[in-house]
Amino acid sequence: MLAQTSGLGGTGMPAQAGGIGGTGIVGIITGFASICVNGVEVHYDADTPVTDNGQPGQASALAVGQLVVVNAAGTGDQVQARRVALLHVAIGPLQAVNPATGTFQLLGQRGQASVATSLAGLQPNQWVRVSGQRDANGDIVATHVQAIAPQAQAQLLGTLAQVGKDQFTVTGTPVTIAQSSSAMGLAPGAEVLVHGTWTGERLNVTHTTQEPTTSALGAPTHVVLEGYIRSVHGNTIDIDHREMTLGPDTRVTSASANNGVAALARNQKVRISARMDAEHRIHVERIETQGARANRSEPSSSTDKDADSTKKTASAKDTESQSRTESTHTESSTRSGSDSASAGSPSTTSRTGESNDTGRTTGDTGNAGRSSGESKGPGRSDSKRDRGK
Repeated sequence: MLAQTSGLGGTGMPAQAGGIGGTGIVGIITGFASICVNGVEVHYDADTPVTDNGQPGQASALAVGQLVVVNAAGTGDQVQARRVALLHVAIGPLQAVNPATGTFQLLGQRGQASVATSLAGLQPNQWVRVSGQRDANGDIVATHVQAIAPQAQAQLLGTLAQVGKDQFTVTGTPVTIAQSSSAMGLAPGAEVLVHGTWTGERLNVTHTTQEPTTSALGAPTHVVLEGYIRSVHGNTIDIDHREMTLGPDTRVTSASANNGVAALARNQKVRISARMDAEHRIHVERIETQGARANRSEPSSSTDKDADSTKKTASAKDTESQSRTESTHTESSTRSGSDSASAGSPSTTSRTGESNDTGRTTGDTGNAGRSSGESKGPGRSDSKRDRGK
């Protein structure tokens, strides 16, 4: 049952009914006892509903490095999960893999493992389940890679784009949608989770879920999410195609005491604390930078470069446009202070905009490279829990 309300960030998509108020969290699992996501300790038990790419799942399947969407009761550093949705960015056969550099390709997607050794032993054509986030270029920053048995269908989570009449891509990968996109209510720019058969060049889609993150998030009053900055324009920041509003009191804090005044930049990883209004628009209260940006990875093979060219051209044009316009958003980068919003850390604070440095970042996810064998079920806890801040 879907509540007929606006979606996350004004997407217009309905949010899942139930779970009104409380906190919505979108991020990577960094520790256990409960689960730690975006610095928030999320308590759950065996009765907490868990889904795995939209299908019923089990809490015992949760592991460090996986991307989850949590709808929780309460606010602050400790909350109680109402439900947990595990979302994998891609499931399918590897096209290419280089454990030495941590780069890989699958389903026409380029990826970079946050810990290169997590790819050790993997071979082309081997099926994997990949969790992580997308950088500003749409490439996967993988924080959890798990080898699995071949599946009947591949799965891909990304942004829908139309490149011609009845021709679509999901974050650069060509897809064939059996049913009319208009009949399905699909619109370019929507987040979609698609299931289908991988031909080696395109995904023949048999099932589509629209806006899975929005649906899993529900209707919280507070939101904590992390991701890579795509752009900052005026009073709007875009994190993985989710537009959020910056206000005059939005605080930007550095993750390092020695980093000086923090500056927002394209492809920088950040953690957002925000409130959500009745129309599901997100108003940013605090932005914490999550470390340096990493070098952009190159494709580990030439496969699907042509299929990806439309996305890359658009990204380049967007970057050029940003460099001409984003300076209007930036106040003096020399303003600094000790903002109480980052209590417990000697961070510096500023209100700032985006520079036009477009380097790619690696995932800064603490122990994200730990294998899936370290997953913890309810009632199993670590004596020294890793809370990734």
